[in-house]
Amino acid sequence: MKKPHLYFRNPVEGVVTYKPHQRKVGDDEGADEPIEIVPRNYLLMQESFRYSLTNFTTKRNQRETHRNLQLNIPAKVDYIILNFFDYFDSSKYENKYREYFGLSPIRYDEFNTIGYYAISNEEKFQEFIDSINVFINSVNPDDSEDYNRLIRYIKRFDFHSSDDIKKIAEPKDYYILDLFESLELYPQLSAIKSSLIDYCSSNGLNFIQDVSSNRIELLNVPFVTIQEIVDNYDVIHIVNSPFAGIIRPSVFNLPIREYGFAIANGAEDLPIIGIIDTGISSATPLAPLIINDGNEFDITGTSPKIDSANHGTGVSAIAALGKSLYNSSSNQIIADAKLLSIKVLDREEGYISESLVISMIKESHQKYGIKIFVLSLGYCNPLPNNSLVSNYACTLDSLSNELNILIFISVGNFTNFVGHFFDNENKGIYPHQFLKPDFNLRSPSESMNNIGCGAISDNLEPYSAECYSAESSFPASYTRKFNCDRSASYYKSTRFSKHLTKPDLCYFGGDIDNNTLTDNTGLKVLSAEMGQYYSREIGTSYSAPFLANLAAKILKEYPQLAENMQTIKALLVNSAEHPQTGKAFKNLEHFKLQDLIGKGIPDDNLPIYSDENNVTLVLEDSIKPGHIKTYTLKLPEYLVTLLHGKSVVHIDATLCFSFEPIPHNHLAYCPVHISFGIFKDIALEEKRLNDKGKEENFGLSGARVEDFKVFQGWSEDYYFKAKLLSNCHKMSFGITKNKLLKENNQFKIAIHSKLHKLLPAHLQDDYNILHKFSLVITVKEMSHKGAVSNRLYNELILINNLEVIAELEAELEN
Repeated sequence: MKKPHLYFRNPVEGVVTYKPHQRKVGDDEGADEPIEIVPRNYLLMQESFRYSLTNFTTKRNQRETHRNLQLNIPAKVDYIILNFFDYFDSSKYENKYREYFGLSPIRYDEFNTIGYYAISNEEKFQEFIDSINVFINSVNPDDSEDYNRLIRYIKRFDFHSSDDIKKIAEPKDYYILDLFESLELYPQLSAIKSSLIDYCSSNGLNFIQDVSSNRIELLNVPFVTIQEIVDNYDVIHIVNSPFAGIIRPSVFNLPIREYGFAIANGAEDLPIIGIIDTGISSATPLAPLIINDGNEFDITGTSPKIDSANHGTGVSAIAALGKSLYNSSSNQIIADAKLLSIKVLDREEGYISESLVISMIKESHQKYGIKIFVLSLGYCNPLPNNSLVSNYACTLDSLSNELNILIFISVGNFTNFVGHFFDNENKGIYPHQFLKPDFNLRSPSESMNNIGCGAISDNLEPYSAECYSAESSFPASYTRKFNCDRSASYYKSTRFSKHLTKPDLCYFGGDIDNNTLTDNTGLKVLSAEMGQYYSREIGTSYSAPFLANLAAKILKEYPQLAENMQTIKALLVNSAEHPQTGKAFKNLEHFKLQDLIGKGIPDDNLPIYSDENNVTLVLEDSIKPGHIKTYTLKLPEYLVTLLHGKSVVHIDATLCFSFEPIPHNHLAYCPVHISFGIFKDIALEEKRLNDKGKEENFGLSGARVEDFKVFQGWSEDYYFKAKLLSNCHKMSFGITKNKLLKENNQFKIAIHSKLHKLLPAHLQDDYNILHKFSLVITVKEMSHKGAVSNRLYNELILINNLEVIAELEAELEN
């Protein structure tokens, strides 16, 4: 019987300053890594410095030569790029590089092994150059005291030149100028940026200034003008021209000559999903669900209710109707959501203004209160291995945190099937194709506050078994993977949170057929083309709206959860499971299945309903970095009387939170760590004498994990300084009768938080505040010989302070 989820209202039992747990003697985990990585052969390092210095000097002189002094730009800033042997510990050495070398940090890339620095003091920078020269000319650098040894952590260096800035070799219709920003150099950079804006205005250039993402978009500007801007305005990190569009693996005809259904509840008050796509055709049964007032939310100059590219309509049908489009035998389908068409493209590919997309998300949220968006249009090119989160994804992360929204973003598709899968040489290549960087996900699906969506092969029809992958639940052959390259020389497992995965989730996207038969492949997708009605298509463009549909169903049942959309994310993730893939992915070197499947495939019902034996609890609260807090969780006594030989209860628990990202800092992008655990029922703080008569911490704050762990330790214990953090943690474990008896059926839920250890000092006050989090815990009574007690739901309510989130419709109880 379907039952509503429950708010967990057991009171907070205490909040204290968090003390990191004690380490075992000899445990050097997290020990500070040295600033100097001494190479075995100084000759190689001297040669590298010699080449770097020559190259740097030449490029710097060339930039001076190309400057147009008649532009009267009020300030000038040169930049040096330092490539380190290992990550740069900014918390210790930024001030030293500033003090000794006159270098001000601007951004860090590739796990902070590459740093961009502004030359802010020429006199001190000369000391850097002098040290480099002394090192180069030393017979044995170890014997010389005439140079600053801080340079020995540097592998090589370069000047940030016009060629580094301009990443395009030929004219384009659309350019994005990503700008540097720095509080330390704000007067200079602000003056240069203002001068650049004046230049664009006085020359009549068609441009958009996006203040929130610190970028400028230029439309139909002569290439020679782009070159002049690049050569003179020292505020530009990179100029690019990203191409976006519909990445279709394939399209197949489907001989169905009528839609065959109508919307049964078009007048009902439903959650609204914003579809950022090519429009939604109102000449389809979706018309009653489209809420656009006239031609609002259209940047193409056409109409948001016309879909000439025949993409947004199919996406919208899945978002609004979900599996009902495939499972319903009635000609009246009950919709789960209404639709707002946010039209950003009128053809299959083109240039999309990121700033206008951001603006329309804000406006639609403000006007209609939309909480769920689908973005299936992304850039065509894959992200480079181990790249910093793109500016587009960073802006969406900031927007999601600010507006409390959730955007479902497709990771994109690899399209070259014929050349990649079906020639004789590559026959049977699945899943080895995923090792190639060509299969990396595309921007902005690496966004962390939102949900990146991959695809499995299932097409909701019996033909799924004939797909190219071995099973319909396997990753689809075209889906894209996390751009984490574990074979990189600077990669270390300690640099990544074990919970950091992309995509976040996977769902149905269909797949090609083993024999490439067009009648046995792909998803049945609603078509906007007159007379066609449906087409067969495949892609992550459709897994994203399927997942958004699940989110809409949750909001439909529990409107209160819109107060924190990270709860919706946690419910979806907590219900997800990995498919059983056997040995299919075992032999892929430097690869993990989670790189393709994320946290897994969500269940259709578990995110939405509990039942008598499967109970979902929702804890929404906040915590300040540097603190730990606890709550008591009680489990029913009847569980220890069950006849199970193994686990009597299974726990799935997921914690999610959103954050304001740190742009241009790879490792500290997520600046806050929040972790959880379910432990022994002990005090937060307690001191005892150990065997040697020495006082030690034995409470949850300060003790060894072994002293309070029952099942697992913390979801993640952030100890290593140089680490990419995750804002989505999940744990699963079983509880035996012996454990229940030993702990008297009572446990502590603990939450603790820290700031990132590489968070710049001037930003720490901004993040040393309360951060909201959502913890979803599903308690499941395990069956014994197929039997369950049907008591868990009511018994949990009796012994804990739990509150029904929303009363379900009466028919659910019948």
